[in-house]
Amino acid sequence: MAISLDQQIEELEYELRMRAQVYPRSRKMREGEKALHVARLEAVLKTLRFLKGHEIPAEMPRPADLIAALVHIRQVASNMLGGGAKEAEQIIKVVEDVLTGMVVPKLKEETRTDG
Repeated sequence: MAISLDQQIEELEYELRMRAQVYPRSRKMREGEKALHVARLEAVLKTLRFLKGHEIPAEMPRPADLIAALVHIRQVASNMLGGGAKEAEQIIKVVEDVLTGMVVPKLKEETRTDG
């Protein structure tokens, strides 16, 4: 089942609203941990909105498509944010992580090391 980019964005917005209601009452997590989880979701949401705004498909099954998209994203981000701007590199890194499927493994690894 294909899930559209709009549906993915809608789901992240919903999840962020739910966390905004739950996190203030939660005593199981430290404030910094709550903020980190929200920041990660906001980064993914920003990435999906970026993809939608630049008509880059979120699902790319072939490696050649992935490489082409990453090259395109680098060019767009660099042009938008002035070449080697720090913000451009942050956006590029988030997009690369999402597109290459590294977000979940990295989150798992960070969770283990935060322990």
